[in-house]
Amino acid sequence: VSQSRYFKAALGLSAISVISKVLGFAREQAIAWRFGASALVDSYVAALVIPQLLAGIIGGAIATSFLPVYSAEREAGKERKIAGTTFYATVGLSLLGSVLALVFAPLIVRGLVGNFSLEQQALTVGLLRIMALGTLLMSVSFFLTILLNGHKEFMLPALTPVIMNMVIVTGLLALGFLSIQGL
Repeated sequence: VSQSRYFKAALGLSAISVISKVLGFAREQAIAWRFGASALVDSYVAALVIPQLLAGIIGGAIATSFLPVYSAEREAGKERKIAGTTFYATVGLSLLGSVLALVFAPLIVRGLVGNFSLEQQALTVGLLRIMALGTLLMSVSFFLTILLNGHKEFMLPALTPVIMNMVIVTGLLALGFLSIQGL
């Protein structure tokens, strides 16, 4: 019976993964349809790198250290304290990273894409400032994924990229009139 349950879970996760990839392709097609292969998209991608990098560093640190400690604390009945502390640390580090990205956006952009024209660098700075708080959302998402995985809940975290792709495509369709800033 448990093998059947594992097979169904694996099948469900595989299906979600395929749906995520199809929606990711649809996302890229929608972006290409709206903006083409342009300097606008180059600025968007460059600006998105920093929040993703910060969230990856914060989320990676959490992934390697939180789950083993959480599992041990869970056996001792003290999981709420470690989960709460880690959540607040994640939020604090993410906000700090976001603020630093906001303040130092021109320097970051110059270091990242100094070969862009000054006009394109200015656009990238503006986009980075819009996306900087995404560090918080992505880091909290990483934390919640790890927390749910610690409770052997895998379906909801697997849906995260599906939802993200749906939101981006919908947002592009709804806010595309705002140019790349709408994306």
